[in-house]
Amino acid sequence: MEDVRLNLVENQKAITDSEIIPSVKLFTFLCKQIKYLINNKGVTILLFSEATHANDSDLKENLLQILKAQKEMLMQIVTEGINRGVWNKNLDTDAFATLYMGIPVILNIELVLNKETFNHENFCKKMFTLLERILKP
Repeated sequence: MEDVRLNLVENQKAITDSEIIPSVKLFTFLCKQIKYLINNKGVTILLFSEATHANDSDLKENLLQILKAQKEMLMQIVTEGINRGVWNKNLDTDAFATLYMGIPVILNIELVLNKETFNHENFCKKMFTLLERILKP
């Protein structure tokens, strides 16, 4: 759990707080998460499964804090893009962050159930292209 916090969430926080433009932030944020999950064999879904199976309230709380932190960072990035006039000002940032959080979930499922045929090489770019379409004014 500490590895997820230090090597994923803290790196995403640094991206979020950086001075780079919002579209590059979002792309980097997404790709960092995808690379982390691929390199760590979907550790977050394993932790979630363990927390659910064992009914581990501490692990569930830690995972919830990570989820909340990631959603807040996403909303910060999107709000910055909206404020700069780059993205749709009518976008519900919370709904966007929730939709985004489905990307790592499906990645984890694909890595577990479809690892032989799943091509993760362009996964980040494909998902980012879809996210950009949602964000456009």
